[in-house]
Amino acid sequence: MKSKVLIFILFVVLFSVEMTAQQKKDIDRSCSEKLIETLTVLTGTSLYQIYLNINMMNENFESMESYEIYDNNLFILEKQLTNIIDLLNTFNKSKYLTKEDYEYIFKLKEISFLLQEDIRLFRGFIENGDDDSFKEFFVNHTKVHKQLKEIVEIELGPRDK
Repeated sequence: MKSKVLIFILFVVLFSVEMTAQQKKDIDRSCSEKLIETLTVLTGTSLYQIYLNINMMNENFESMESYEIYDNNLFILEKQLTNIIDLLNTFNKSKYLTKEDYEYIFKLKEISFLLQEDIRLFRGFIENGDDDSFKEFFVNHTKVHKQLKEIVEIELGPRDK
């Protein structure tokens, strides 16, 4: 008799501990949401770092003698942006994204494309070295700064004041 009661108690405990399909789905959703949040924060930070790299190259550019070094660095930044855009495109397949998530990811993509343009314009400036090329670059670079300031919650430097 005791063994039947013990088996019954064990049976009830085991089956009460097992998760329901809804609980598993909720855990999956929670993990996906945390993963998406983490990836978008890291992506925003990476975009900011790319912006800073371009900014530092601009502030330190002196002559065409260093063109090859700058060009190589810009090539690396372009590759990073391509990888970021590919990552952001994978989010389109997520079933757990909210409307706000899609809007934020769209902004990250928009900034990525602006940074690609920033690189193109900066490369044009260091190749040509003229004022018109610099003005084009500066206008775009300022636009990137403004967009980053809106989505990345970090102090972006002297232009913020």
